[in-house]
Amino acid sequence: TILRIRIGQTATLTEMSGRIRKAQKEGITVVFCSSEGETADTLAADLAVAFGADRIDAGPVCHMVNVEKYNRLLRISEKLEMQLTEEK
Repeated sequence: TILRIRIGQTATLTEMSGRIRKAQKEGITVVFCSSEGETADTLAADLAVAFGADRIDAGPVCHMVNVEKYNRLLRISEKLEMQLTEEK
């Protein structure tokens, strides 16, 4: 079972958080998905990491708006790695 989260199709962040937490407690896979006509906004990448989503489906990398999301995930990953290294 999969819970697909599309930014802009959930009323509030609080509602989104509730749905995600409930799904995670029930062992449901959480996936943040791109919406048609989406821009290069990287909010989906940030929210996917913040909520501990299992996956993000940002679309094919042949479209620049999608590359921005993947680049954001790389920057987040680098930042988290640096923080872990500093804690050691």
